Amino acid sequence: MKVATPEEIKEYNHTCLVGGLKGAGIGALLGIGLAFTLKKRQPHLFGNMSATVKVGTGIVPGLAGFSIGAEKAGEAYDDKKYSGSYLDKEHRKEQQAGFMHYLQEHKYKCVFGGWVVSMAGSMWYVFRDKYMTSTQKVVQARMYAQASTIILLFATLAFSASDNIGGGNNSRDFLGKDGKVHHHHVQLEHSNDWKELLKEEEGRLKDLKTDAKQHAQELKEKAKSTADDIKEKTKGKFDEAADEAEEYKEDVKKAVKN
Repeated sequence: MKVATPEEIKEYNHTCLVGGLKGAGIGALLGIGLAFTLKKRQPHLFGNMSATVKVGTGIVPGLAGFSIGAEKAGEAYDDKKYSGSYLDKEHRKEQQAGFMHYLQEHKYKCVFGGWVVSMAGSMWYVFRDKYMTSTQKVVQARMYAQASTIILLFATLAFSASDNIGGGNNSRDFLGKDGKVHHHHVQLEHSNDWKELLKEEEGRLKDLKTDAKQHAQELKEKAKSTADDIKEKTKGKFDEAADEAEEYKEDVKKAVKN
């Protein structure tokens, strides 16, 4: 098991940031191009759009591009760092098979694609209504698209939570020199910190309990020893005092008789 070093985590974050900025730039250009195209070809429709929709046309593709670019850059760094030409491709294909795995690996692209599809579908559905104005149709279509996007985001959070609970997809398989496939798990820093902290806290409490028992036993033995010393020292004095009291009593009796 390999623990990622702070330098590797810093390099990974930097790679994701650069990839995200590149994706944001591409997405923003696409959004602005879409806005200008719509303004040129459909000026009446573009003019009836609210300021929120106009601004969102440039911002939403940029945010989606940032998420997709950061995700792809992180995957590329991960593959470059922890896999090579000796990777067992067939075994890797088996691990990546399935619809659920695809959703986990491409969740941001699925969310953006779902938003685009829902926006297009809702606009197609709403624009069939002959009684609403163009502005009302755009607002209604945006509400449908936002509702579907929220559902997709909740689904993405559910996938991410299940992936974190399951330990994440941090495993890599290599074809060793002996011709066998070796499973190598890469543990990212802070991934299991709560387990380590819990184990350390349990050990610390156990040590404190042991120290408290030893200290209590030492105090008990010390108190017993002190009591024995006091008893030995005072025993002779009590006997002498008793003898002196008897002698004094006899002297008093003699004095009374005389």
